[in-house]
Amino acid sequence: MKYLIQEDCPDFIAPTLMPDGSLNKAFQLSDYFAGCYGVIFFFPLDFNYISQTELLSLQKRIGEFERLNTKVVAISGDSPLAHRAWQNMPPAQDGIGRVGFPLVADMTRAVAKMFDVLVAEAMPEAATIIVDPENKVIFQLRHDSAVGRNIDRTLEAITVFQDSSKEPTAPIEQIMLVEQIAPKLYDLGYKIVAQSVDTPLTHPQWKRLPRDSQGKIKLSFPFLACEQNWPKHDGMTIAVREGLAFHSTGLLMPDGQLLFEHHSDRQVTRDFTELLRLADTVKHHFATGEVVPWEKPG
Repeated sequence: MKYLIQEDCPDFIAPTLMPDGSLNKAFQLSDYFAGCYGVIFFFPLDFNYISQTELLSLQKRIGEFERLNTKVVAISGDSPLAHRAWQNMPPAQDGIGRVGFPLVADMTRAVAKMFDVLVAEAMPEAATIIVDPENKVIFQLRHDSAVGRNIDRTLEAITVFQDSSKEPTAPIEQIMLVEQIAPKLYDLGYKIVAQSVDTPLTHPQWKRLPRDSQGKIKLSFPFLACEQNWPKHDGMTIAVREGLAFHSTGLLMPDGQLLFEHHSDRQVTRDFTELLRLADTVKHHFATGEVVPWEKPG
């Protein structure tokens, strides 16, 4: 997933099924989001169980998004006819019913390519992007499609961005919070590796990290010098990238495959409860083959 934090959100025009059931053949994202916060919600396929649970969770909370002056747009590679057919099926029959947000038909995959969320030239990944009223990207999330996304986390992030009184947590505080939950991640069989992405380890921000008698950083996981790529490690790994302007979190498989990644402006701290949920459910999925929704329909 291309890093877009504090960059202008890419714009597009695409055929879209609107909330009133009409087809807008030239729906433009920037027009729809104008003056509002926006959530772009990529999902792989219509008629997919995890995607169904996620869209129903979005619909269940659409009033909360509206109260936050936030518009939601969902995007898959399916056609408007497929979107309409799925809407015409009630949730009890694996449909989604009528939803209060547009469903974009990215049939050429041009939009997914624009946001770098296209899998094997076939379909979009499960990805969430939050855009502020100035059209800047402020939050990015990409999921393995077998594990459902936490919609309340999206609402929480928007609420934090709108609260000008909230001070962002310092990078060192984030690292120490990772250290606090490290035993739970180790119990789940994960390793942890962290890195500074925009400052050397001699930067004043890191001088308060715990150190041994020889002055070396003393954490239960490696803390690496400035890098731009995800740090790799043997085994299932939680990778933490910490900077002065943003932070990122990733979940990597032993072969280096990145199953989950999150990038955010510093104002939104990591949700460590959610990180533990993801670590647990990803491990469960790979052990059993079962898909794991965040919230079941109903």
